[in-house]
Amino acid sequence: MPSNELLHALDHVDDAARTVSIEPAPATSCAAQRAAVLLETTIHAPAGAVWDAISTFQQLNRWFGRVLPSERTADGYVIPGSAWGAVLARIPEQHLRMSWNFDDRTSIVDLDLTPPFDDSHGRGACDLSLSHSSELSDEDWQSFGVIGVGVAWDLTLLRLKQYLQQGIVEIEKGAFSRPAESVRAELDAWTQSREAHEFMRSCAARWATATLTAGTPAPVVDAQLRGCEEALFGHLEDPAGS
Repeated sequence: MPSNELLHALDHVDDAARTVSIEPAPATSCAAQRAAVLLETTIHAPAGAVWDAISTFQQLNRWFGRVLPSERTADGYVIPGSAWGAVLARIPEQHLRMSWNFDDRTSIVDLDLTPPFDDSHGRGACDLSLSHSSELSDEDWQSFGVIGVGVAWDLTLLRLKQYLQQGIVEIEKGAFSRPAESVRAELDAWTQSREAHEFMRSCAARWATATLTAGTPAPVVDAQLRGCEEALFGHLEDPAGS
């Protein structure tokens, strides 16, 4: 996909507000910390379109990745080779809560949409907030914290914006005009670009600042940022030529 068909990612680093909250894990838990990331941004697309994109398997499979209904859990989903969980609460065009299981750990993800409004271009728009709350062992907290989680959701919401705002949703007479695999492949290819890596690094720095603001000592935050960058980019070649 030509780059001018996608949003300029670096222009959107500062379009989001990022907050980290930290508290001790409950005494009944073997984790050391309970931490949450909160990501807030504006989506320049009608609330109904945003809701469909984040809540239906047909749409998720077009931009997010392969997401399948669970055969074991009511209202459940499976991301093959990755996470699984179930929808815990749903208010159409307003609120979606789901469990998120990854690597034998369970966390909670909440997505909230504000009432729709018209943006400066006269198009439908809405504010979207995403919260991901999880419990972390002391080792994981010292090594990575929640910086990587925040970056992953930054990238996810940017893909959502690219999908909705730049015409990647191609509907003709009520039907999609391109196969889901084609749309996903183009978005996936972009995530390997130099711009995408710069976007993720910039977001990681901002999540580090948010973690510091939440009261985490600077040496711990520095270690978390190094661990996150190694996990995200340590296996990648420099994409300067991409």
